[in-house]
Amino acid sequence: MEPKAESKIAGASNATQVPTQAGDNELGGSEAVRLKQELQHGDFSGLRKMLAQTRQEGDWQDRYFMPDLLVPEIPSDALGVACAA
Repeated sequence: MEPKAESKIAGASNATQVPTQAGDNELGGSEAVRLKQELQHGDFSGLRKMLAQTRQEGDWQDRYFMPDLLVPEIPSDALGVACAA
């Protein structure tokens, strides 16, 4: 029998630690991380798709929350190109 690993947090359970993925501890989760990466490269397709989907589903919380979270990540030159299109 292997000894149990000691917890670094007092009172924490000895539950198995699951490795986290990018976005697990970020606002908006992994979808926001993916969309931020796309937007930083000037790719607005994922954001457009998410906005269309949330409108169709009536998910007004994500429809307003995600753009508030993502817009500051858009480089100003990419935003200019998107607005001109």
